[in-house]
Amino acid sequence: MKMQLILWFILATLSCCKDKPIEPKPVVIPKTPVIWQFETGFKNGLATKNYIYNNMIIQGLDGDGQWCKVWALSLDSGKKIWESQTLPFSTPHNSFVIQLEKNLMIIAKKSKLLALNLDNGNIEWVRDIQNSVDAISVININIYIGTDDRNEAISMRFDLATGTQEINFKLEKANFDNFEPVLTAPALWKHPNGDDILLFANRSYNGNVFPDFDRYDQLAYNLTADTMLWYKKGEPGIRGSIATPLVLDNKVMYYVSREMICLNPLNGERIWTFTRTPADDISGFNTANITHIGNTIIAKPDYKYMYGVDLQTGNTLWTNSENSSMPGTVRVALNKVWFSSGGIWCIDGVTGKTLINGWQNKTPGNFISPIAIDEKTGYIYTSKQGIIYCFDSKVLME
Repeated sequence: MKMQLILWFILATLSCCKDKPIEPKPVVIPKTPVIWQFETGFKNGLATKNYIYNNMIIQGLDGDGQWCKVWALSLDSGKKIWESQTLPFSTPHNSFVIQLEKNLMIIAKKSKLLALNLDNGNIEWVRDIQNSVDAISVININIYIGTDDRNEAISMRFDLATGTQEINFKLEKANFDNFEPVLTAPALWKHPNGDDILLFANRSYNGNVFPDFDRYDQLAYNLTADTMLWYKKGEPGIRGSIATPLVLDNKVMYYVSREMICLNPLNGERIWTFTRTPADDISGFNTANITHIGNTIIAKPDYKYMYGVDLQTGNTLWTNSENSSMPGTVRVALNKVWFSSGGIWCIDGVTGKTLINGWQNKTPGNFISPIAIDEKTGYIYTSKQGIIYCFDSKVLME
């Protein structure tokens, strides 16, 4: 009996010492921000300003530097809805040469004005404009564009639906101290009496007054009364941005060299001046972006700085000194500032904190294309090396 107990104990011990089955370790799938990607077959990195329209992302890309195409892809899957025919110019990537209004994408490039139907990708109309400036504004049912032939600048408008042309006014070189007038695309302001006022910058040049050959004027034209409301001459030697002025809360903001100025649109009198920090000594406001989040003006010069400026006072709310240079288009959404320049960037519009720090997908080339943001999902859309991407911005911020 004793021997039986010993044998039973040994067998029980051996059975307990058998290896337990190895349980497989859980597979950790790394998070990826890529929701989908669409290969266009193009390899040039330049892209148009992009838009979300009718659950589609609208994005154009450059062909061989002489022409481009536009695609409409579904937001959720990247499936191609339509592809436009070849457009007769290289990619219009400057933020002021391409606008979306109703179901039309309006493009100004190389003395052509073109309307593309976003429902099917068909060209609705094309107009040739001699000596046109590649900058447009869409106001109400009209497209505003200017010309420059060195002796006069013509402000004209085209009917959005038909492309029918009308002239607003002309500025002759002789009227402006022989500076060649070059008008920016205008912004609209409503006069207290109900008149429509167009607010311009006049980015002019006179090669005979070296070194002070640049000048940056501001002017207001009463479209309703067909008369100039006011005109403010700039200082010789000071250059300003090609950007459309920003109108907000009965104020109009312009970029002028190292400053952003806020004027009263009623009479052109200065309300405040914002001056960049002395440490920001490289960039200018020549190709800068200006936008806003609520009452915070977002000022993005050419180089690495970005500023949040109080609308009422012009005081600095925050400064971000370490982002990237030369943004093509700055966008605001979800209280954040988005752009791509060497990578994808996102800046908190309230604090100025960097949320996405020049992120690069592990593929050749740099992100330099505009970013469109779907505020419902937080997905962002951009392109790189001929590929159109959809990314989850939340993953990029982790």
